[in-house]
Amino acid sequence: MANFKRILNLRSKMILIILLSSLIPTIVMGLYSYNNSSKTLKKEIIKKLTAVKEIKEESVKRYFASIKSQVKTMSQNKMVVNAMEEFSEAFEEIKKEKISKPNPIRKARQDLQQYYFQNFQKEYERQNGTTKDLKNIFSNLKDETVYLQNKYISNNPNPLGQKDLLNRVSGNFKYFKVHETYHPFLRNFLKEFGFYDIFLVDIDSGNIVYSVFKEIDFATSLLSGPYSKTNFGEVFRNARDLKNKGEFVVVDYNSYFPSYEAPASFIAAPIFKGNKKIGVLIFQMPIERLNRIMEERSGMGETGETYLVGSDYLMRSDSFLKKETHSTENSFRNPERGKLISKSIKKALKKEIGFLEEKDYLGNDVLVSYASVDVAKNITWALIAKINEKEAYSSIYKLKTTIIWAIITLAALIFILGYYFSNSITMPVQEISRSIEKEAQDISNISKEIGNSSDELSQSSEIQSTAIHQTIVNMVHFSDMLSSSNKTLSSGLELAQSGEASATNGIKVIEKMLTAMNEIQRSNQKLQAIVRAINRIRKETLVIDEIVSETRLLSFNASIEAARAGEHGKGFSLIAEEVGNLAKISGNASLEIKKILNESTRQVGEVVEVNKSKVDDGRIISRQCEEVFQETTDYLKRILSSVETINKATRQQEAGITETNNYMSEMENIIELNRNNSKKLKMQSDNLAVNQNSLHNVIKRLKDILGDNNI
Repeated sequence: MANFKRILNLRSKMILIILLSSLIPTIVMGLYSYNNSSKTLKKEIIKKLTAVKEIKEESVKRYFASIKSQVKTMSQNKMVVNAMEEFSEAFEEIKKEKISKPNPIRKARQDLQQYYFQNFQKEYERQNGTTKDLKNIFSNLKDETVYLQNKYISNNPNPLGQKDLLNRVSGNFKYFKVHETYHPFLRNFLKEFGFYDIFLVDIDSGNIVYSVFKEIDFATSLLSGPYSKTNFGEVFRNARDLKNKGEFVVVDYNSYFPSYEAPASFIAAPIFKGNKKIGVLIFQMPIERLNRIMEERSGMGETGETYLVGSDYLMRSDSFLKKETHSTENSFRNPERGKLISKSIKKALKKEIGFLEEKDYLGNDVLVSYASVDVAKNITWALIAKINEKEAYSSIYKLKTTIIWAIITLAALIFILGYYFSNSITMPVQEISRSIEKEAQDISNISKEIGNSSDELSQSSEIQSTAIHQTIVNMVHFSDMLSSSNKTLSSGLELAQSGEASATNGIKVIEKMLTAMNEIQRSNQKLQAIVRAINRIRKETLVIDEIVSETRLLSFNASIEAARAGEHGKGFSLIAEEVGNLAKISGNASLEIKKILNESTRQVGEVVEVNKSKVDDGRIISRQCEEVFQETTDYLKRILSSVETINKATRQQEAGITETNNYMSEMENIIELNRNNSKKLKMQSDNLAVNQNSLHNVIKRLKDILGDNNI
């Protein structure tokens, strides 16, 4: 289900919604219309099939009604009554005549035998595929039967099936004249109304005294002859028992041997002359007339048909679809194959009326409208009107197909419209989604860069903070050292100034010594004071050496710290370098002073030692001392100047270091602020990454909705 939901993107959902919202009502209306239409069409089909059945039923009833009317009318027709009377009398005459003249009968039997065993037998075999033993039938034929059959059948020049064309037979018998008189009338009547044959049967003997078509039942007796037990004999006996004019009887179809086993049905009515019953008029009912009625297929389509089935489940009319087995003749000739037994036929034979669906004799699903037809009081046929369900419902199937194709076409049209409509909505959304995806990717990259930068900045800030903090500590320490150096330099300056003054005074003393060498000895104490002063100067020079050494050390440390400070320490590095140079110069000067002082001390000592003996040398030495003092004064001045420069530089250095300390403090504050900001930036970067992930999830969801994997 989850996969199905993921598959359904926004476009698919929109198309599906449009399809469903459009097709569901359409399908519902289509189904509703189809159901209503199919019900209506089914009703129309049933109504139509029932109407066809009713029309056929009425046609069959009218047909039998007309036959019944004809047989009743003809049985009372004066010409038929006269014909019946005259044919009976003429038949009796031949019956008597054949006794007195046996030779013609013998010749007639020979000719007729040839017809039976050749012509009739061959035709019977052709129509039925089997032979029939005719010996028993032929041997039991009476002489009058043989005589008349010979005259009108075997000696009839007309071919088989056209024996009715013979009107006149040569001879003097009354029968020939009577036949010549009435045969044209009866034959025309038969052809006019389509009967298979017309018979006149004597009421007393049952002799068939007349037949239009002259088959081998002609001139036989329906009471004692070979066909007396057929339905032909049955109809005669039933009609013979009727009491009143206008009455008739009917017998159902059955195989009839003289007609080559073709099914034959008979209708008969008694013939009265006055109140006397003299004979029976019998019509052999045709099959063709019923077939023409049932084969009328207007509105029945390709598979529709109507047919009649008797109580023996054999056909009473030909089927349209399979006459080779289910025609009237073939079903009687081969009952095993030609029988029709179905639910509808059984119901119809029970005189039920209705409609049902079933399989027909071809195994097809058919719609059947059934009813019964009462041919006579004792004869009921089933009338079946049917049509293949597939053809009957073809309009319903066409309607169904039309509705399906309409729905498919509508679905395709809606799909196309829905596709373009959904594209008009989803494509801008996709563009926006792609833009958002791009921006999100940029944000993701920026977020990563910010995160990395914030990490690096945080680490750098930590390192810078530590370095600055250490630098500040060192600078404070260096500042303290500079302050101490500054104080020492101030003392040195004072000592240098004192030394300068002392040197100046020494020069003056030497000058006085030069003018009063005599007082040199008295000035030994002063010389000793000078020695002491020189010793003090030596001591002070040692202090200067220490100051210079300390200054050089501080300058070296300051250079190192300035180098660590980078750009910010460049100025301070220059100052430290200058201070170092000055310290170096001061150191060199101090060294020189030390050397000079040592030398002076040595020399003064020597002067003091040899003063007593070498006054002259003292003067020279005094001059030399003057020069030395002059040089010392110069050196002291230079030292004083250097010390003043160092002092000034130290003060400037101290001020610079103080300012640097202030900058370093501010830098430390800034770095601390940067560190805090980097932490905040890191947090914001992390939040941005979280938001970016959320945005990515939203975009992924939007992808799933839009179904665009290229977003």
